[in-house]
Amino acid sequence: MIVAIHQPNYLPWLGYFFKIARAEAFVFLDDVQFSKGSYTNRVQLLDAGGRLHWLTVPVSVALGDAVAAVRPARPDWPARHWDTIKGFYRQAPAFAAVAPRIRTWFAELDGTAPLSETNQVLIRAIAEALGFGCRFVRSSFDPRSWQCRNLPQQMTDLFT
Repeated sequence: MIVAIHQPNYLPWLGYFFKIARAEAFVFLDDVQFSKGSYTNRVQLLDAGGRLHWLTVPVSVALGDAVAAVRPARPDWPARHWDTIKGFYRQAPAFAAVAPRIRTWFAELDGTAPLSETNQVLIRAIAEALGFGCRFVRSSFDPRSWQCRNLPQQMTDLFT
């Protein structure tokens, strides 16, 4: 079995999805410390002129918080981000074909949910749209709740 692991980044790059495509199970590493300046809450977008721009989810975070504990600072960020994405890419050749699906993804996001959960929702949606059949698991899943006598079967169930 091929297992891959990565922090749940915000709208990750193509290589992230290549990793998912190659894996049978993918673990969202969400119980590590949030790193300011990482791709957990931001992504770079390329405008029509070829310039890079940061698209950042504003977050409320304390020093030492785990990725899973980080929450957005503004509940309206999904609508703002959809407007930005639409503005940057509305002239792109395939935008009309994918825009309704992406608009739905952003419209259904809870702007107050933990950022890790939101990122996982988006990553899973994109992976599904790409036809990837990978199993997703969170590293913050608590295996201490498992019954020790059934641990081998529970581990198998987790990744199958």
